[in-house]
Amino acid sequence: MAELIAMIKRTQVPIICICNDRQKQNIRTALSWHCYDLRFQRPRVEQIRACLHKIAKAEGIRSSDTVLDQIIEASNHDIRQCIQTLHLHSLGLSGASLGSKASLQAEKKDVAVNAFEAARELLSAETSLMEKQERFFSDYSWMPLFVHENYPNVSRKGVSRMEQIAKLRRAADSIACGDLVEKEVRTHQAWHLLPDVAMLSCALPAKWLDGFLTKKLEFPQWLGKNSTAGKRQRMMRELSVHTYSK
Repeated sequence: MAELIAMIKRTQVPIICICNDRQKQNIRTALSWHCYDLRFQRPRVEQIRACLHKIAKAEGIRSSDTVLDQIIEASNHDIRQCIQTLHLHSLGLSGASLGSKASLQAEKKDVAVNAFEAARELLSAETSLMEKQERFFSDYSWMPLFVHENYPNVSRKGVSRMEQIAKLRRAADSIACGDLVEKEVRTHQAWHLLPDVAMLSCALPAKWLDGFLTKKLEFPQWLGKNSTAGKRQRMMRELSVHTYSK
């Protein structure tokens, strides 16, 4: 990374750096300070559908909007994979009809979701309860911390202040119960309880709130505070050793 930054500083030829995880430590704290930062969002369904319709018409492939939408969702909005799926079906190499359940399952793209993206999806009302539980397992150490840090900022328009407070109370109760179960997991190595931790500490709180983030997703402050607390405890132990009378 240091060599790349040095090259960027001295080169006369523009360098384009592409990353999938903008929140990675060495990207966020080093490389981004020496680049012009451009954010790209995943293309929307209607944008990809229009592209696929154009290709299907030119190639003489019959397809409906429903089937194309299913292909897009299965590929996780990957345009190249959508075109590849159309190509295979046009050649008859897929072994299944276009848009069939078997073919879409076989062509479903396996995407690694980083902790920030998983937390956003988990706290969104558009994600189902079981999908919220699945997002917990993208990083089961961090997800409860993300939920605890950001759940007060989840709300929905048209909800009264008292209703929002009641939702926050239910979410906080669930987070507290999840914390107790997680302590059991860590203390007694009861890893079979991890799905219960996922449901109590992440899935249910987001489900009770039933809304969307109204502010930027915040990084868990507990991590920094825990690190500071650990440092101060070490200093206290050292100080106590040096101040012994014997």
